[in-house]
Amino acid sequence: GKTTEGAKIFAPSGGELLGNVTSGIPSPTLGKNIAMGYIKTGWHKKGTEVEVDVRNKLRKAVLTPMPFVPSKYWRG
Repeated sequence: GKTTEGAKIFAPSGGELLGNVTSGIPSPTLGKNIAMGYIKTGWHKKGTEVEVDVRNKLRKAVLTPMPFVPSKYWRG
């Protein structure tokens, strides 16, 4: 399901509360849901696995730097 604003971010296996989602949306380009949010210092590294509470169900997620998709615009 779609990741919603305010969803809580947890350590794997529903452990410690690490942060919250500020915005989320399905990405047609990636074929999956993407979201941005705030996360506790020390858990912010690229590739870190976390779980997000989406409508009372924990879903696996991986921290990824932005942009999620490389831009292809001309830079000059």
